[in-house]
Amino acid sequence: MYWYKLEVASANQTELPTECSKQFYHTAGTLIIQVANVLYSIPSAGPFIAHSSVLKDMTQMAHGPVVKEEGSSDLIPIWFGDPFSVEKMDHLLGWIYREKLDRELNVKELADILELGTFLDMHCARVTAIEQLSRISNFPPALKLSLALSFHVSEWIEPALWQLLKTDAGSLTYVCYTSLPFFTCLSPIPPCSSDWVSFTWPGVLSLPKQMVK
Repeated sequence: MYWYKLEVASANQTELPTECSKQFYHTAGTLIIQVANVLYSIPSAGPFIAHSSVLKDMTQMAHGPVVKEEGSSDLIPIWFGDPFSVEKMDHLLGWIYREKLDRELNVKELADILELGTFLDMHCARVTAIEQLSRISNFPPALKLSLALSFHVSEWIEPALWQLLKTDAGSLTYVCYTSLPFFTCLSPIPPCSSDWVSFTWPGVLSLPKQMVK
């Protein structure tokens, strides 16, 4: 499981003035979280905290006898650093509070929900993201493999790997390469030869050249 970064926000953590989230700022019984320069006020008894063991622990810490003030006001919020961003936080909260039920979530939104759901140990977010991403027929194999390895989606690894290895390497975009730094090709990137040299992910997979070609 990922561990989270728990800090008291201070003036030197963001150069922009802080502002309250226009969508996700509640007024009572809340935990105050800061992402970049945006403050989120999350109901302590709401689903966002209830479904995350990490956030439940943070709530106890914020309102317990040892750390009384962290997260209890806009002046002393709990700071969420990397991998959080305002966009990712909005995507996760938008799903949690069911603000996007009128349409299908796109790949970027689902990838963000998977990432933060893994980071926050939020099982329901992971399950939703994995199920919906699995139904997308044109899900890029490079992205699928990268997400699978990064966020422990074991059932995606083998099919995404073989689908990717059937793809002409020269047809992949620069974004694909940067998301898969463990691939080694015959020529500089981009472009790249259509022959893969090797595939290595320490502790997970290692395929020699003769198996990859």
